[in-house]
Parts: sequence; C-alpha cells; structure tokens
Amino acid sequence: TRPIRRFDVITLRSTSQAWKDGSVKFVIITGANFSHGNKAAEDAKETSFEISAELIADKINGEDKHISYHFGLDLAEGIDPARLGADVMLRMILTKGSRFKVLGLMLCE
Repeated sequence: TRPIRRFDVITLRSTSQAWKDGSVKFVIITGANFSHGNKAAEDAKETSFEISAELIADKINGEDKHISYHFGLDLAEGIDPARLGADVMLRMILTKGSRFKVLGLMLCE
C-alpha cells in the first residue's frame, strides 16, 4: 500500500567484445492508468537514462572482466512516485551494439 519511490537496475558490464558495445536507454513512465486510454496517459510523468555495458579495465592474463553494475533512480526527484493502483511502464531501447544483459530490476518504496 506504499507508493513506488525508487527504481533499481542491475546490468552486466564487460571488457568482452560480445557485450561491451551494448547500450540501453531506460524510459520509466509513472502516474497514470494506461488501460483507461489517452486521457489517463496524458497525466503520466516520464524520465529516462542510458546505461552502457562497456567496462574500462585491464584484462588479467588476457581474460575479459565482467562485473554487475547497479544503478538506482529516486523517482521522487523529477517525477511523481507511482500511486497505489497506478501503472508503471518500463521501456528498454537498445541504442548501441547488438546485445545487453539485465540481471535484475527492482521497484521499491
């Protein structure tokens, strides 16, 4: 029964050729009930950010490095927190490369 005030995402960052070129734009839309048509969607608030999978690090013994990367966004800063019963829409757009790995997503108070 509490509003959503934070969005967290955990992604892969890597020196590997297969992963390092990937980049994704995350778009979070809150504050509306999208099932009620265009009028409800007009009340929505949107924010976005981009995450790259590239890891700037030296290889150890010629082997690639991989780490999990955590990014957190306070929804109370800049957009309205999601109310109980309101929709939260997450759009992920691959903006660079051919692959990107998301390890986890969290919506929290």
